[in-house]
Amino acid sequence: MGVGTKCLAADTPVLHRNQDGDIIRTPVSDLFTEESIVLADGNTDIAVNDRGPTTLSIEEKSNRVTERQKTLISRRPLEPHEQVFRITTVNGTFSVTTDHPIYRSTSDGFEVVPASEVSRGDCLLSTRQETSIDYEGDASIITWPEFASSCDISSKLYGSNCGNRIAEIRNKRNETQYELAGRVDVDRTALSDYENGKRDVPVWILGELEIRPETLHGLNYDLEFENPFPLYWSPELLRIVAHLLGDGSIHVNDEENTVDVRYHNTDHRLISQFVSDIQTLFGFTPTVSERDGRKNHHKRRYQVNLPGAVGRILKYILDTVVAQACPDIPEQLEALFVGALFDDEGHISRERKIFISNTDHGLLAGVSEMLERMNIEAKLATNQHKLHVRGRQNVERFLDIIPIAADEKFYRGLDALREYDVVKRKALLLELAATEPKSSEELATRLGISRGRVNAYVRELRDAGHLEKKVEGSNRSKDGLRTIRYTATSFKQSIYATVLDYPAEIEVIDVEERDYDGNVYDLTIDEAAPNFAVQGGPVVHNSTRHHTIEKLYDRGYIEDDPPRSTALAEAVVEAAEAFADLVVSEEMTAQLEQDMTAIANGEATLDEVTEESREMLERVFEELRESREDIGDHLQESLKADRRLGPCPESDHDLLVRQSRQGSYFVGCDGYPDCQYTLPLPSTGEPLVLEESCAKHGLNHVKMLAGRDTFVHGCPQCKADEADDTEDEVIGVCPDCGEGVTPEEQRDEGGGAAEAHDGGELAIKQLRSGSRLVGCTRYPDCDYSLPLPRRGDIEVTDEYCDEHDLPELVVHSGDDPWELGCPICNYKEYQARQAVDDLEDLDGIGPATAERLETAGVEEPADLRTVDPDVLATEIQGVSAGQIRDWISQLPDADVGEDDDPDDGPSEGQDREFVDSAGAADEAAEGD
Repeated sequence: MGVGTKCLAADTPVLHRNQDGDIIRTPVSDLFTEESIVLADGNTDIAVNDRGPTTLSIEEKSNRVTERQKTLISRRPLEPHEQVFRITTVNGTFSVTTDHPIYRSTSDGFEVVPASEVSRGDCLLSTRQETSIDYEGDASIITWPEFASSCDISSKLYGSNCGNRIAEIRNKRNETQYELAGRVDVDRTALSDYENGKRDVPVWILGELEIRPETLHGLNYDLEFENPFPLYWSPELLRIVAHLLGDGSIHVNDEENTVDVRYHNTDHRLISQFVSDIQTLFGFTPTVSERDGRKNHHKRRYQVNLPGAVGRILKYILDTVVAQACPDIPEQLEALFVGALFDDEGHISRERKIFISNTDHGLLAGVSEMLERMNIEAKLATNQHKLHVRGRQNVERFLDIIPIAADEKFYRGLDALREYDVVKRKALLLELAATEPKSSEELATRLGISRGRVNAYVRELRDAGHLEKKVEGSNRSKDGLRTIRYTATSFKQSIYATVLDYPAEIEVIDVEERDYDGNVYDLTIDEAAPNFAVQGGPVVHNSTRHHTIEKLYDRGYIEDDPPRSTALAEAVVEAAEAFADLVVSEEMTAQLEQDMTAIANGEATLDEVTEESREMLERVFEELRESREDIGDHLQESLKADRRLGPCPESDHDLLVRQSRQGSYFVGCDGYPDCQYTLPLPSTGEPLVLEESCAKHGLNHVKMLAGRDTFVHGCPQCKADEADDTEDEVIGVCPDCGEGVTPEEQRDEGGGAAEAHDGGELAIKQLRSGSRLVGCTRYPDCDYSLPLPRRGDIEVTDEYCDEHDLPELVVHSGDDPWELGCPICNYKEYQARQAVDDLEDLDGIGPATAERLETAGVEEPADLRTVDPDVLATEIQGVSAGQIRDWISQLPDADVGEDDDPDDGPSEGQDREFVDSAGAADEAAEGD
């Protein structure tokens, strides 16, 4: 399977994580850039991909979803003999050439088959669950007589080809045309036209005559659609209703007797779903228009345009099913309704906050009642026009129950869930119970947590319907033995399986050949996970990486994305030219080509050529062995070149990226120890020196490689100078040493009381490493500090925190402002999320010790705060008072301090990096 041989249509969206840390959908063609082409192989262009940087893939050995690096992308024209299939799943569509390999689910895993072998009803391997719900309702919402009786002459709706049926009814009743016309209150000539097929019959007349037409139309006879009545609840109808209440618009002009119904969205996937649902309900395909956003950063906007006749019917349906602003729908479909509305009006922030926005408070109140029936607590904020879902359990149940079609929103929610340790433990518990029933004691042992904690998780999972209790034996039996075990009922279909990276299955609902005449594309991932996910989650196989480029990457001769030669590669070439010039000579290449031609023409044998080549290589290796030390010195010096930034401002040496004994990176002079000039680097990631350089200082820019959190730091000197030139912005009083804090309450470096002094203030500080924090103006005498995100513009608002009297902050980065709020409250919330949940989370406490502590009344870490270590030590065998004091010292401090681990906070890639205040201060000092 060569690169570029089996490909995707240009508009097929690929799921990948972008530089802001979000999983997004991008057409595969947008990942290809002309300036990144590194190889042309016939009519196939191969480029490096500089977007992403990761795809969602499935590791074949473990059968788990993972994120992998995209390295290459190929582009070629579609061959004349090739066909393109459009494959539609319940989650979306993608288009591939007929022989493109796709992962199809089997009873024991998966198989890779060409697209031509995929059929309707097959299940494909997917990185996420299906977003539809099976429902078969048997009670009609609106009957045809009910709808027809609501129409009149102004409705402008007509039944197609019903004239002969009118004549049949008249003849059956032995009525003349005059008699029938009088009975239905219509002109006799009009009735004659109806019977003779000159005009179609208005719906209101058909209703009176109890005639149900198969198709309907409005004033435009050329646009017919299926009669949807009698109408039953279905996922398609429910989504239409939800989308019209969300991003739909209904405009009624009574004077002109028109009804204009439209649906608009920036998400083409939702537009396609709406069009598909209209097709299912009415049997015709509506038109879709599009236009660019009003501003450059606005997304393209799509609009589904519906005929006026269909608009009238949809308005009648909405008027019928919507009671007090919210539709009255079957309870089994409420989750799907909330999901469809959330796709339009919902939002999940990086701070794990979920809300639905709409100015119709009645609609939001109705949604709140639906969520309450699902045991999800929601709070309506009328002043914000938002329905909020907050708290770990509510967010967890929302993402478990509500099907979210928009990939970006779903994966942001999934990322949020994965930040909760308790969710991961519940997922692991459910995974264990899915293999075979287990008791709480067995679960506690396998998970390494207390039985009390297991019981708490079990209660939550049973309430959610994911666990069942199985009781064996009876307390009344002679031996008095009774065993309670728990078994999972729906692990693979739950959000918990997705949290643990289990792939899902997604059903194919249509496969059709597509007219396509453009370029086709393919990505290259790696051998362990040679695949990637497209829109909605289905996984397709990738092409193999071009073998030449593969070797260059593997051996460290090219790096970065797009690739560039490393100093090592250049040094190897230089060494070959200096010490083994035959290897790189045109003479050797020409000779080999001649030999190959001679073999092909029968003028030489393979053995003869092989022997000659062997002798040539032996001469080369002899030269290399004689120059081994010189080559080693040359290559060693080349490795330093990859770390060279530019001239040191205080010596004749160069500045290099160096690593301290503690493992952190910084910029230091190559003339050390004679020159001790240094500059700090961020604590996140591993530095890569870029080719781009600073015009002012002549230093190369630095990129910090940290997986999904990779970012460009820039010129280290500019960052340091920027920090030196930036004035601190005071925002309030320091809670440790500020005005009103007594000397006894103030802390010195040793933790004791400090001497009296003028009160300190809190200020937003820019550090020389590029980090930011809120810190005391009396640093280093007072080291109180709070973390701030590295990226984005910080706005100090006029809203103040009632508790801490600090202004609320907003971080502007892209289209999604982060309402950080009070920096102290925000950091306390972060600390709470990182809090110790279980006794076993404390160093020195294992399952046995935890059980003895629980027997003594200490069931949770917080209980340790209330005990006397000396007294408790006498109650627990093998535990000293000193050990208990050590456990207490490990509990998170209620105060905000500087000793918290920065790496546990939200990531830089999400513009939410929390910087270690003390570490950042050290970086600043190191650069001085």
